Amino acid sequence: MLTRVLFAIGLLLAPVASAWAADPEVVALGLTDHATSVAEIGKGDALPAPTRETGGVAYLVLDGAEPGDRVTVRLMNEGKSLMHNVATVEKGGEEVFLQAGKTGVPAGGWPEGSYTAKVEIVRGGDVVLEKSSEPVTFD
Repeated sequence: MLTRVLFAIGLLLAPVASAWAADPEVVALGLTDHATSVAEIGKGDALPAPTRETGGVAYLVLDGAEPGDRVTVRLMNEGKSLMHNVATVEKGGEEVFLQAGKTGVPAGGWPEGSYTAKVEIVRGGDVVLEKSSEPVTFD
């Protein structure tokens, strides 16, 4: 009987435990002209901005993700997603690094407008974090 009661309490508290989980923290979110790395981002130097003649890559470094979190990073132009990359976190407490974009110039060139990197994190069906980088114009 006690086992059944404890099991029932565990089922009731499971959603509460996920609500108490720490929020993920965006360590770095931005745009650059090449595929980058955590080591390069960690140096703290400004990364080269994309131009109309280079690649355009959105990057994300994230801490505090939980197992099962779905992390999406997008390369956005004027609010429209051009490219994205999605990962589901397998182990909690590990740094997540994602990139989305193109390392070369797309056929026909980059569309006019301002670009942002956007991250969305979904946990248990709910969006727990959504953030965009500062806009950049590909000159």
